[in-house]
Amino acid sequence: MHYANCNTYNADYDGDEMNCHFPQSYLAAAESQFIASTDLQFIVPTDGSPLRGLIQDHVDAGVKLTCMNTFIGREEYQQLLFAALGSLPGLELIRSDADIELMPPAIRKPREMWTGKQVISTLLNHLRKGNDRDEDPSFNYSGLSMERKTKTPPTAFGASWNEHMVIVRDGDLLQGVLDKNAFGAAEFSLVHAVYEAYGPSRAGLILNAFGRLFTAYIQYYSGHSCRMEDLILTPEADKIRRQMVKDAYNIGSRAAKAWAESDGGKVEIPPVAQSSKAKTPLKPHEKAAVASKIGALLSGNDGKENAAALDGFMQSQVNPLASDIIKVCLPNGLAVPFPENVSTDIFFTLLCISFNDVSLLIITCNANLFQCFSLDRHLASW
Repeated sequence: MHYANCNTYNADYDGDEMNCHFPQSYLAAAESQFIASTDLQFIVPTDGSPLRGLIQDHVDAGVKLTCMNTFIGREEYQQLLFAALGSLPGLELIRSDADIELMPPAIRKPREMWTGKQVISTLLNHLRKGNDRDEDPSFNYSGLSMERKTKTPPTAFGASWNEHMVIVRDGDLLQGVLDKNAFGAAEFSLVHAVYEAYGPSRAGLILNAFGRLFTAYIQYYSGHSCRMEDLILTPEADKIRRQMVKDAYNIGSRAAKAWAESDGGKVEIPPVAQSSKAKTPLKPHEKAAVASKIGALLSGNDGKENAAALDGFMQSQVNPLASDIIKVCLPNGLAVPFPENVSTDIFFTLLCISFNDVSLLIITCNANLFQCFSLDRHLASW
């Protein structure tokens, strides 16, 4: 099954099974074609939000292809179009007897070059024309126009370049990168606009075409891997990060002390990070007192409940610090900047599929960045 349809069936790849039945009557065939067809399951019946979309590697490829500094030659341009427009009989984006219409190059001298955005514009231009599935293959729709903010933040390319705002006018992608907000299961996306303007059949065709296009681009031309240098920080960012980790250790120690003095959270605890002594290390006698008090709270009759309460309280105090470290390091603190840095591609992809900051921290940063997450374990072992 194409995973663009998985959300529709609430299916994943952990052993799910589906039964296929051959329609044995005209009524069953009509139900399969006009009710159960996957193209007709694009939106949720309850609230109209989209269900179908592309994910993961396709998001990486979409951002890479539509970056403002992506230029390709004639051979790459034609090969990508061939991969996107061709398909199984009856599923082609272009009519079988029609010619592929190319756009003029964005750069003519010294070598003809096309932008990645022009590849998308070429697909949209062919999408609005008749195909073999239409009753009247000669009928052409008007060009699509839409605007939508991207999941990729403005800081990725620089807010002044406006690459975080997708603008399509009369079928031409003029501005912005395509990510999950363009072809994922997101409201008001480019594919959603195709669904509303051209119907479910063409929304299915463009999803298929995008899938083939992004797969071909990432396999044949751009690649996607992570180098060691992609994880190296600038000296300035690393200095700030080290200081923040040191401050996080002290704040964590102060949080443990505040929790112990509140008799395990039975008394309201003010925000520790806002205290004037939050970044001051505990003195040896304070550490001993805190360790003794926490040990008593964790070993009594309410030990399990207190352990869970300590864990929850420490996370509430330390997790914001982890988010601040991420902001310092990613993406502006990396020695190799975005988009040349592949780890930032992974970072923005994870943002697009709704990973939380803790997951991003563990996946994209080196081990020193998440020392603060072990503070509560460390303090509990005193």
